[in-house]
Order: sequence, then structure tokens, then C-alpha cells
Amino acid sequence: MTPPVRRIGIAATPAPWSKSFRNYARDHAAGVEVETLLDPRQLHRPGRAPFDILLVDDTARTFSSPAIAEAVADGTFVVGLFDQTSGMGRGYLERLGVQLILPAATGPEELIQTVLRLAPAPEADHQPSGLGEPKGEAPGPPMAGRHGDGDRGGAVSVWYSVTGGCGLTETVIGVAESLAAGSRVLVVEADPLAASMAARLSRSPSVGLSWALGRVSHGQSALPDGLAGARDDGARPLGRFDLVAQTSLPGGPPLTDPDSLLGLISEARRGYGHILVSTGPLVAAPGSVGKDRFAGGRALLGVADVAVAVATADPMGAVELGGWKAAAAELASSAPAWAVLGRGGRARFEEAQLAELVGAATALRPFQRLWFLPEDDAVRLARWNSHLVARGRWQACIRRLAAGLGTVEAIAHVAAPARSEGWGLVVSR
Repeated sequence: MTPPVRRIGIAATPAPWSKSFRNYARDHAAGVEVETLLDPRQLHRPGRAPFDILLVDDTARTFSSPAIAEAVADGTFVVGLFDQTSGMGRGYLERLGVQLILPAATGPEELIQTVLRLAPAPEADHQPSGLGEPKGEAPGPPMAGRHGDGDRGGAVSVWYSVTGGCGLTETVIGVAESLAAGSRVLVVEADPLAASMAARLSRSPSVGLSWALGRVSHGQSALPDGLAGARDDGARPLGRFDLVAQTSLPGGPPLTDPDSLLGLISEARRGYGHILVSTGPLVAAPGSVGKDRFAGGRALLGVADVAVAVATADPMGAVELGGWKAAAAELASSAPAWAVLGRGGRARFEEAQLAELVGAATALRPFQRLWFLPEDDAVRLARWNSHLVARGRWQACIRRLAAGLGTVEAIAHVAAPARSEGWGLVVSR
């Protein structure tokens, strides 16, 4: 099968990193197409898809801020490289509006690896690793988990729904798909209130979370037999990641045993670089006896490398994020916590107001990072047509969120952000 091709545009520059990157990509990087751009109009040629990645630096002025914004709106991820000695510096790239800033001294091999992580390959050339031999790139080295210094297992991010209609399912799917470009990824759907991922991803619901947890409770391995496979109707499964789907029953998902759920996550750490667990609201009940429907979500806080709270981008969502953070504090959670405001508008002043509201609601227990995901018709159309989102403003933000999860530094040092906006929050778009 023809290998997937990532299209990378490089702004024309005399800086040495450009030649080194182009030579390395030509000689060592399969499935990468690199083109030097002399004019912003080359980004929008009729009949050609947008570039997956655009590399610019602080030496040349080929692209203006509006041109960068238009590229991002088309789904291109823009990376800026700076040289404090001979260039205009990091501040120039920040004003330009690039999405990721790296030193110009970054080696070509590391830069290629970053590009491959940020530019997922075309969906048609991949299938989930649990449904056959993986067709993507070889998995990257897993990040260290929080079980101990000697544990080199995969990284666990736990995703909580704070308000209804926040776009949690699409967000987890989008991030998992982006991460799958460079690592083996498992999504565990542990939502105690609904089961939707098997249907969304055209996977079979015949084997679900309850079956997998039953195996774990009896001391047996749940993977790979517990993965949601292909359906009998011949529909092609969506996504390059593996999935343990929530069990679907007429009265809703059955109760989840927290110990078995943690056992499943522990097993998954040994085989995957990233484990994304989608769950429901965080309901603090530290004094309760027995197991309730939300016990799994509470237990997951203890093993999360990052806990991500997702809410709608409106004042109520901002207030509810404060309630979520208070519940996490009540449970004595030590996991770094990020907040995501989904389905937001285009206006930056709205984002600034919401960031201030979130900061005020969590002043005593702030989130380490706040992300905004825009409302985008591409998401609605993808759901309607049963495919995954490939381009657009939302997808560009999802790639950036995935890039944040895709580095050890983002998790290990998230409490020391490089840039903050109000109340100590790192605001990302």
C-alpha cells in the first residue's frame, strides 16, 4: 500500500536549520513531502489540499499574522523556530501567531519526529492496532507514568465531562487519533452514564468494558481480547487507536468496579504509549460506604498523569469547572489538572472573559492549563457522515492539545508554564 504523505511547507529562509531539515527529510523520512514557500499564495493553490505543517522562523518575513491565521483556519499546524542570537526572537513568533515554538537549534531528526506527531497520516491508510497489524509509524517511546520512578509504562490521561454537550467524546477521539501518529494509543470508555464510542467509531459492541473488567477481576488478561473489533456488517472501523468500549445496556452502563478498572489501566500501561480514559462527572463522596456509579471516576484520579475537565465554553461551564476542581481537592488529588472549554465562539474577548471566570472560580485551586476548542461545522459533518475530522480550526486546536500530552515535559513540568494569562492560567487555543 502507498505510504501516507505529510505535506510540509517551509518558509524560505537563509537559516541553516532549513537546509538541514530538507536534506534529512529527503534521505531519512518516508512519506514526507517538503516544499519551500516563497509567497503566502502558495498555501492556497487550487486543486491542492492545505499543508499539514508549516515551518517558519524568526529570520524571514515571508508570512504575516493574517496569513498564519488563515493557514491555521485551514487546518495547517504552524511551527515557529527562533534564534535569539541572529533572529528576531521568540516574541516575534508569538506575535505572528504560530502554534508551537521551538529553538532553531532543534536537530532535524527531532524536528521530523515532532512533525510526524503533529500531522496525523490520512485515515484511509491506517486501522486500529487491535484489529490487525498496525500500518502507522512505529510507536514512540512511552512516557513515564505516576506509579513510580522505575515504571516506564504509558501515560494516562483521564477525561471528565463537567457539563453536558461539551464535546467530550469528539475531543477524546480527536486527541487519540493525533497521538496515534507516533505511539500506540488505547481509549477506555468508562462513562458511567452513556455508551457511544463503539457506534461513533463503527466498532463492534459485542465485547465491552464489563467483559474486560470481569477478566481482570479473575486475575486474567483483558487485552487484546477486550478491544472493540470490526462489526459484522463490514463497516470499516474508524481511528488508528484501540478501544475498550463501554458496555451498552437498556438501563445504561452497569456499575464499574474501581479496583478492576485500575487493574485494566495497569495492564494497558505495559502495552501502550498513551491511555485515554473517558469518564463522566467527578462526584466527590469520600465518606460514602460501598461503590456508586461514579466511584470509577474518583479512583482514576489516583493514577492519572493528567486529569482533563471538559466543559462548554460559556459562563455556566466556567463556574462548573470551579466545582470540579473543588471536588478534586476534596478527594486529595495530586494529578496535574487541565481544563478544556469546548464548542466556543470565534471572539477572543469571549475567551478572555471565560478565562477570567475560570480563574476566579478556581483561584484557590487553579488549573495548570486552560484550552479552548472552537465550534466547527467540520465536527458536525464528520459525525453525520461517520468519519473523523481531518482539517479545520477545531482539528488544529486538537493537534496542539495532543502535542501537549505527547511530551514528557508537558506532564512532568506542567506546573511551571512558560506563558500565562490571568490567574496563572496557561491559555491555549
